[in-house]
Amino acid sequence: PYFFHRSHEINFIAIEMIEGQRLDYLINQKLVNKSKTYKENLYKGIFEIFYFFHKEKIVHRDITPKNIIIKDDGTPILFDFEFTVDVNRIRYGELKHIIKKPQHIRTLGGAYAKNQYHWDDAFSVKKIFEKLDFKDDLEFLNLERKVAKMIGVNEIISVQNNFFSKKITL
Repeated sequence: PYFFHRSHEINFIAIEMIEGQRLDYLINQKLVNKSKTYKENLYKGIFEIFYFFHKEKIVHRDITPKNIIIKDDGTPILFDFEFTVDVNRIRYGELKHIIKKPQHIRTLGGAYAKNQYHWDDAFSVKKIFEKLDFKDDLEFLNLERKVAKMIGVNEIISVQNNFFSKKITL
């Protein structure tokens, strides 16, 4: 990071300019022509990013192909951490303006969210892996299974973690 700022109202980080393509563009172009090393860097990197968050009990809530830049060697870089929280919302809590107006994040995660106001990064990564579809790679399939087993472990339901929120989102 070059610079970061954290306060009660504003959190941001400035990182390096990254040369590469967004994953959503690469998926649409088909990754068939990419080398085995490129593909391995891609899926292993996505798993490593996800697993780091998972171990730390942090939920990004917007792991989608449009928020992953892929470098020329296949290394993925995840960005857009604005709505990231920890599962207990203690270390990284909900932004005050989100708590006041939760409709701002109703569609966060899009098709990669578990449900409206219901986020699970394992669910998102599993959907990304399904799009990658490297079915001829045994190591990829093993990581895909690991991710599937982590679905439901660290998830965020609504912007207020209470009984009423859970009822309306499930």
